[in-house]
Amino acid sequence: CLVGSEMCIRDSPKPEQTIRDNNGHVSIHASTDPQVQGEYTLHLNDQRISQNSGVFKLKQLDRGAYTFYIEFALKSGKILASTPKQTFYLHQASALNRPN
Repeated sequence: CLVGSEMCIRDSPKPEQTIRDNNGHVSIHASTDPQVQGEYTLHLNDQRISQNSGVFKLKQLDRGAYTFYIEFALKSGKILASTPKQTFYLHQASALNRPN
């Protein structure tokens, strides 16, 4: 957890985690402790996704390495907490290795 203004944010996947999903589905979870109304922003490579929930369900990602961090902000825009940048790896079975 990183603490900012007495706010704690927890996240998953864990740093350097390998995720295996042939469809490219990845869920990224973050929560604050204590619970506060605000907005979560996921920074995934060069994309930003903002929402009220700390559960980001990503679909159709290509295999490879992804760097992300999450910020939590009040409705006023003031950032209360953020995670450090971290990387996860998405593995998918190769179409070349399928049995005949």
